[in-house]
Amino acid sequence: MGVKDAYLSWFKKLLDQAEELTTIGPSRTNYRAGAEYKFFYDTREEFVRTARQLQLMNDFKDNVPRTAYHGIVTYRQKTARIHLVPRLKLYDYTPIA
Repeated sequence: MGVKDAYLSWFKKLLDQAEELTTIGPSRTNYRAGAEYKFFYDTREEFVRTARQLQLMNDFKDNVPRTAYHGIVTYRQKTARIHLVPRLKLYDYTPIA
């Protein structure tokens, strides 16, 4: 297994184990230190709206969020890591979550 495959496997496992959020926003502060969370988005418009609300980069390059890895945008809220994950195949690859 190469480095890329090992990383993808690790990242998929990380997302599988992350706690799912049903709401997200800049005013939410009750994230556990060091925890992993995921928030699913269904459309490009929903991603843009969420990214704006969180003050994240919300533009696209080649029809994929600019800062995404496999469509997943990760950011930190203090020491918690939050992943914005496409629920469906929105881009030109198979989502890993």
